Amino acid sequence: MANEIQIFGPTERTKRSPGKPDWNAVDQGVLQTNLDQLITSLRETFTKLDKEDETFSVSEIEVSVGVSASGKVGLLGTGVEAEGTASLTVKFQRS
Repeated sequence: MANEIQIFGPTERTKRSPGKPDWNAVDQGVLQTNLDQLITSLRETFTKLDKEDETFSVSEIEVSVGVSASGKVGLLGTGVEAEGTASLTVKFQRS
């Protein structure tokens, strides 16, 4: 299907056979919604931090985002299914 993104990692089918990940089709809309929610939350957090401390300015923040085979997203190390995740680097730069 054209509106799916293939992600390589463990799936329900491969959890019975550890060490044998497989391709999993993730709906593009689900992945987009999850990324939008994470990025919106990060922007709000960074904006709040910037307003609270005016003694210094941050010009750039870079975070690593994990994407699981089921389409879940999160900062790496925060409970995203670590096994079989792909990672993205998202850079927030002051405009």
